[in-house]
Amino acid sequence: MNSTNINSAAKSFDELIHLVKKAIFFNEDEESVVNNSLLKQTILNSIDLPFKLKCYASNHNILTLEELLNTEAKIIVRSRNIGESTIAKSRRVILEYLNKIKDCLVETEPAEYLTEFKDKSYFVGKYFPLLRDNFATTQIYFNVAKKDISLIKLPKFIKVYVKKKKKIKSILDLLNTDYNEIIEEPKIGHMTIRKLQAEIIDLLNLRRVIFIS
Repeated sequence: MNSTNINSAAKSFDELIHLVKKAIFFNEDEESVVNNSLLKQTILNSIDLPFKLKCYASNHNILTLEELLNTEAKIIVRSRNIGESTIAKSRRVILEYLNKIKDCLVETEPAEYLTEFKDKSYFVGKYFPLLRDNFATTQIYFNVAKKDISLIKLPKFIKVYVKKKKKIKSILDLLNTDYNEIIEEPKIGHMTIRKLQAEIIDLLNLRRVIFIS
């Protein structure tokens, strides 16, 4: 990633964070509605929000970060067991989460994973053993992928497997782990792995590549 792209990524995320701070969940004096594709794709369960707020969101069908940001905090605090301290912590966690992604994206991508294309119609697919499919390398947030695996919420028994396999430190390490190896582990089924796959695909904005011979 060249310096122009780095600055562009940083600027875009600064603008996004500014947008988040103006959302009615953060600032009840604002009346603007947040409408952003990244926030729309960010599932609340992927963020380490306070348990009470997660329960409230689940009970009120608030599934994405965008939906939460468009909810007034004063309405949430009317709910039992949710106070201002929970709202304040939630706001802090959201900003920390977004800043973590920003820090990942503005770093330099490893050359072996990122290819710049002058011909925009040309795609290169990379095969990931965990996903058992090819994905467009130009679309992947590789700097997020190479960060610590704690960025994603792992299913219970996948977490046990990762802890046992000490070589798995990042999301990218997990992507390069063979599906068939994981499925052989006790108490890990296909549904568990599919849930993990879906979360990673959403987080990294992966786009499947279909090769036609």
